[in-house]
Amino acid sequence: MLCRLLILAILAFMINLSISFAQVDSSSETEIDFGFQPGQSTRMLAAMKARSLAQQVEKEKLLLPETKSEIDKYDVTYYDIIWRPDFSDSTIYGEVTIHAISNEPDLDRVLVFLHENMIVDTAYNASGELLATHQSGLLFVDLDRVYQEGERFDFTIVYEGHPPPYELFFDGLMFTAHNGVPIVENLSEPYSARQWWPCKDVPWDKADSSDVRIIVDTGMVGTSNGLLISDIDHGDGTHTMHWRSRYPITTYLICLAVTNYVSYTDYYHYSPTDSMPIVNYVFPEWEDDPNLAMDVTPLAISVFADLFCEYPFIDEKYGHSMCNVHGMEHQTNTFLNHFYLCDEPTIVHELAHHWWGNLVTCQTWEHIWLNEGFGTYCEALFYEAINGPQYLHAYMKEIRYLDGGTVYVYDISAPMTIFSIRSYWKGAWVIHMLRGVVGDSIFFSAMQEYATAYAYSNATSDDFQQIMEDVSEQDLDYFFQEWLHGEYYPNYRYSYFIEDNLSGGSDIYLHVRQIHTTDPQVFSMPIKTHLKTDDGEVITSIFNDQREQNYILNTEYRVNSLALDPDSWILRYLLWEEYDLHIVKDELASPHQAEWYSDSIICKGGSGDYDYELLSGKMPEGWILEAATGNISGYSTEDGAFTFTIKASDALYPLYYSDTITYAVTMGLPSPRPGDANADQEVNVGDAVYTINYIFSGGPPPPILNWADVNGDCAINVGDAVYLINYVFKGGPAPQMGCVE
Repeated sequence: MLCRLLILAILAFMINLSISFAQVDSSSETEIDFGFQPGQSTRMLAAMKARSLAQQVEKEKLLLPETKSEIDKYDVTYYDIIWRPDFSDSTIYGEVTIHAISNEPDLDRVLVFLHENMIVDTAYNASGELLATHQSGLLFVDLDRVYQEGERFDFTIVYEGHPPPYELFFDGLMFTAHNGVPIVENLSEPYSARQWWPCKDVPWDKADSSDVRIIVDTGMVGTSNGLLISDIDHGDGTHTMHWRSRYPITTYLICLAVTNYVSYTDYYHYSPTDSMPIVNYVFPEWEDDPNLAMDVTPLAISVFADLFCEYPFIDEKYGHSMCNVHGMEHQTNTFLNHFYLCDEPTIVHELAHHWWGNLVTCQTWEHIWLNEGFGTYCEALFYEAINGPQYLHAYMKEIRYLDGGTVYVYDISAPMTIFSIRSYWKGAWVIHMLRGVVGDSIFFSAMQEYATAYAYSNATSDDFQQIMEDVSEQDLDYFFQEWLHGEYYPNYRYSYFIEDNLSGGSDIYLHVRQIHTTDPQVFSMPIKTHLKTDDGEVITSIFNDQREQNYILNTEYRVNSLALDPDSWILRYLLWEEYDLHIVKDELASPHQAEWYSDSIICKGGSGDYDYELLSGKMPEGWILEAATGNISGYSTEDGAFTFTIKASDALYPLYYSDTITYAVTMGLPSPRPGDANADQEVNVGDAVYTINYIFSGGPPPPILNWADVNGDCAINVGDAVYLINYVFKGGPAPQMGCVE
């Protein structure tokens, strides 16, 4: 018990658990007793992966441009691994054969990562021994000859050593014990495969396949990825368990766990006649514990297979290996901690990674939300699938993330910055909100397309965005920019005013404002709006993309009340407030030169009696604002853009209720009227007089010059006046549109 409390205390120290949910309006949400605390296991998982910085220098080597340049000179196609752990002195003995393809011409040397605690005994291939230079965690192997781009080569490294000391039990390869029995297990994500075996320790290069042979003492069991091909007893108190995977696998998912496991097998039936084994390796002392939730696995696999695609490693297995101090989604062999991570949400979360993390792997650690956010949201999807949508919303309520920081990880130099709870919880909320934006049908179709397009490969946030945009046929850049690269969440205030309309329904005047001071200053989001009527509920949507915005909703039903985002499809803070006086018409009708204009400002709220005034700016010359009605009317020949601010005040309570709005109008050209030189909407002798006055007496120019160039000679002169007189009095040719520049 003391050990467990110590671990929990350490985990609590590693995570910021001081997130406050008190300010979030949740009055409309259902409270559900899950029988466990949703999100608790996710916090544990985040803490485990966001382990100590003891090997910070080692991990930062990956970020050096020259190191990345070297490591990308080749692609790994296959790992053939032999491991023999020695519990007597916590040593790992290994032999790793790497098959690869050259990515460039004249390749004669390759780089692999290997911690300096590991000792390289030899490096060789079929040609003989190879020169291996090992210093400061970098191992350079000189190849037997020069290889050209596209050529295949291989080499083998024989090594041994004590894995570097891990801190807080969460780094690389760990020798510990359970119930007095030794156990060795690994946690290589993100940068710690190199801590205990030579490899290309990057997420973006998947080997096409792998073989792992584990030599262990009789009575001990070694588990790894894929299928158990053989178990050979050597007759000397040891045996070799051979595991084979023929699916692509990224480096950090290759695993090793050895102790005195007992096992039992369940099955996932993916057709009436076919099944896949689910092999569970547990500590003997936990074999009959009723709290183990591994039996949920077949159901969870079927849920995700229906939502996304068939289990991606169907020709091999799914499995669990109980471990001492951590949980990890190793491909086909998930490790589960026996104290607190054999619960249902964790089992579901780690299983979900076999689609999001193992089938489709984030290209680099900046995009870790594509693994962890997806895995966390799948917990909610599972409970929605088996219990209904109210469980989805209740689960998401429990994992609200209301702190700062971006979902996209800009600093990947340390596990702490990669595996923050933000990658899990806010990452899950990004997926949840995206589903709300595009709708269920499109969302799940896009998820299936994403799984297909990047199956057994790697993807970035941009790749995922492109799939979502292609399937939805929407531009979603606003969404991804604000939620992946922005911080915090929108803080909404909303109010509304309902009026009966002449058709027997209701007009609803809705005012929404965003009051947060964090970036982005404005979150652009569609917001689901529920209108409650005597006959039920009408659900519509508004698109909010301004700090303050007014909406006019018209419905044939009599509306009693309105609720904004009652199911919490948006990560937000939301409060209703009393409806104030608001100018609800955000735009004025488009004006045209030389045409009569009339439009009215519309106010709602207050006493219903308003005064209007021009507060600042300039309206087109000739326009008049009526103070008592808010009507703007007039005749103007001015062109250009005009910006002006109107203030509306409550006539009875001017000190308490008022609103201002700034309008921007651009005076456009009316329909062509050749010959209407004075722009009075008629063509007559007055236009000829107007033209003569302009030419000879310095009168005002025609408001629209080309209307006065009726003879089409690209100038305004006496000929145009004569042309007009001839047309008006003698039936001459009709005026034509001019060409004055």
